[in-house]
Amino acid sequence: MFSGRPGTQSVDDLGDWLEAAYAKARSKDKKLTCAEFLHQLAGYLECEALRVWRKHRGDILRPRDAIAGANWAPIAEVVRLFKQEFGAASAEQVQELQNLTRREGETCRMLKARLEQLSEETGLLNEQERAVAFVGALPDALRLQVEPLVWSQSVGGVYSLAQAFQVAERMDLAKAFAIGRRRGGEQQPEVVAATTGVGMATYGTDRTPPACYRCGQHGHKADTCARLPQTVVCETCSKEGHAAAASWQKTGRPEWANQIA
Repeated sequence: MFSGRPGTQSVDDLGDWLEAAYAKARSKDKKLTCAEFLHQLAGYLECEALRVWRKHRGDILRPRDAIAGANWAPIAEVVRLFKQEFGAASAEQVQELQNLTRREGETCRMLKARLEQLSEETGLLNEQERAVAFVGALPDALRLQVEPLVWSQSVGGVYSLAQAFQVAERMDLAKAFAIGRRRGGEQQPEVVAATTGVGMATYGTDRTPPACYRCGQHGHKADTCARLPQTVVCETCSKEGHAAAASWQKTGRPEWANQIA
């Protein structure tokens, strides 16, 4: 059954199937015309495809004069009709979108552009689903850092593709900056935090405590933190009182904490 829905049978596959089915029917009835064969098409359609066919079948199956009939290809017209209505997204495009991952050497901006193009061409994914797909396509190490931050900045856990992209790109730039510093012999994580807005709880290597123990970001203290609910459970260590970005299981126990102990 052809429905026209993204991710199901493609329009080109439907055309190939119609050609094969008509050839098989003609082998049993030499007098069967293509128009007569297509009168049975409604039995192989469902949902939006069936609605479109009922609306336009009269135009495709109308009688033709001898001149027009010589070049008449009704199955090709059916394929053209459905392509106009549902697009011509291939099964490969749908599969690529469903299994989207960031390619080697691909930046966050390039990944976002590829996701948006695939989503437009296939008709799949709304704005929220695009955001989730973008985060899910990131490398594991980056995704585990991006997810708690976009969630903490969201309203009710709902965030946009633009928000997820901004956080991921900042972290990518911060990582590249830190690597460049290390290669140059100037390891200054506090500069990375000040430049990108990403707290040292995520990127700091000198184990200095983050400004905010609850969310791991700078610019405020834990007792004035408004980024997280009053009761928050860390996704990394399952303890209450801080976000995953500030978890010592991820960042390591800082020297100042050992001195207090």
